[in-house]
Amino acid sequence: MKSIAMKWAVLVSAVLLELPFVGCNRLVYRSEKEYEYQVSRHPPPPGLLPPAPTASLTSDKEVIVEGETITLRWHAENATVVRIDQIGPVSGSGSLSLTPTSTTTKYRLVAEGPGGVDVATIWIKVMPLVPMGQ
Repeated sequence: MKSIAMKWAVLVSAVLLELPFVGCNRLVYRSEKEYEYQVSRHPPPPGLLPPAPTASLTSDKEVIVEGETITLRWHAENATVVRIDQIGPVSGSGSLSLTPTSTTTKYRLVAEGPGGVDVATIWIKVMPLVPMGQ
């Protein structure tokens, strides 16, 4: 049996040894032959977090007459995956000419990266084409 002083010494040593490694993964001693890899529940310091993605989406027109085209422009930073829901995967920045057909079309850009997710949305209103003389 270990003495109480020995148990306190082991406890204090464990606490003091862990302090410099707050926010790090570590090996935890379980018995003479067993070790468990344990992930710390402390978040890493702010300077070590990856930058959050940013996304922007614009159009040259927000209201069009049926049959007209728009030019979507987008830009994303700090993202590993960039997609426009109605189109699919796209590069980090670019532009595309489209002809929306429904009365209201929503375009949604999603930028995902190690630092999180950012979303940009734009709505395009499509007015029906009215023939002349009616």
